Amino acid sequence: MAINIGAAKRGFLYNPASKSLGIYVDGVKVADYASTVGRTYYVNNITGSSGADGLSWGSAVDQINAAIVLSEAYRTLGGDPGGRADTRNDYVRNTIIVQGTCQITTAYTAADYYDALTDLGQHVNIVGLGDHFVGMDKGTVIIGAINGNADGIADAGTTRGVNMFNLMVGADGSASNALDVQNMFRCRLEDCWFGQHTQTTQAEQINAGIECDGSFAHNLIRHCVIGQTNGAYSPVYGMDIANSGPDNSNLIEDNLILGTTTGILCTKTANWLGTCIRNNVIAGLTGQCSGTGITGGLYTTIAGNYISAADAIDAATTGLVIGNIVNEGGTGKTETRYAAQAN
Repeated sequence: MAINIGAAKRGFLYNPASKSLGIYVDGVKVADYASTVGRTYYVNNITGSSGADGLSWGSAVDQINAAIVLSEAYRTLGGDPGGRADTRNDYVRNTIIVQGTCQITTAYTAADYYDALTDLGQHVNIVGLGDHFVGMDKGTVIIGAINGNADGIADAGTTRGVNMFNLMVGADGSASNALDVQNMFRCRLEDCWFGQHTQTTQAEQINAGIECDGSFAHNLIRHCVIGQTNGAYSPVYGMDIANSGPDNSNLIEDNLILGTTTGILCTKTANWLGTCIRNNVIAGLTGQCSGTGITGGLYTTIAGNYISAADAIDAATTGLVIGNIVNEGGTGKTETRYAAQAN
């Protein structure tokens, strides 16, 4: 369908609404060459506006929630800027770029972080454009409640195909979780931080860095810090996969995972077929996990981890355990075994 742009006479011009390059003759587009189907949305909680379209830094939205709403509306149209809904093309992948704006000096203020999220959308990349979270918080992207009793991200639906990079996600208050999902499929969490920003007593200790209550399958978690806090108590669990669904084919590698009681807890003893937990450092924040370093489900491969816990590894029947360096109650050893047995 031709559109008319008054100032466009002849030649190639870029249309920011459709994110496409078109050929114009006398102001009328006669051909359209889309550079990408997916859109990029921009977020800045200092310069952005809740009513903006988010398609450039000059028209950025102010919160990640607003960008997710825009992304989902466009994605469910099948990535068609003409508005023709096509459910066969609902896997169009959009990208949300979030500006790091934390300016913390001695204490967090509302301007330092983005609102907690209640829906991550689907098939989207959420990228933090800021400093890395290791070290000072200044210049980072921080998501979630600070000085409030709430989860950082709480998605009660199905989180599918969401990739998160270079983000800090924090919970605050007892029994809350930094990332709390009902179901998570085919997601990537890389170079992210999931923990608690403020804590003065153990009564304020959060439940988990990452919590899943339903199904957790085909996910990649890499180069993350899970369960860190600026207080004396890490969460009860680094990862709490307390679920009822299948949990197969996950890869959890090269992370620092901290839990006062358990580093990685899976309360389901089946359906971890193809899941690999490797090359992680697992402990409590200031010492050993008081319970188990890793509690794995059926057919879990647990290889090359460094674990400090009262009971390093509790793998279900036919768990595959290879070359883990463990410290159990002050006794160091290498743990390798195939079949269910006492640690």
